[in-house]
Amino acid sequence: MYCPKCKSEFSDGIKECPKCKTSLVKVLIKDDYLKFVTVFCSSNPALLAIAKSLLEDANIRYFVANENVQDFIGGRLTGFNAAIGGVEIKVCEENKEEADILLQDLLS
Repeated sequence: MYCPKCKSEFSDGIKECPKCKTSLVKVLIKDDYLKFVTVFCSSNPALLAIAKSLLEDANIRYFVANENVQDFIGGRLTGFNAAIGGVEIKVCEENKEEADILLQDLLS
């Protein structure tokens, strides 16, 4: 068990940090922010679906930027919206190298 305030670790029977008087938790969540990088950009729905599938199969978490904006503004109807660019798939920086390898055939 851990104190979310002072980050001290305690044995399982203890419910409250004696120093902070805060309820303990089983898992500490890091306060650090993750840095995400773009690994794929396209306005082609078929290529985007393949890229997502490849990342999911490799258990690489990702998020997609501009996807709904493309649909709303009509960028996909014309193939690309110059005002906002293509749909971007972003992964955590630590997964970039693996994602790049998976997606290299789609990028060429």
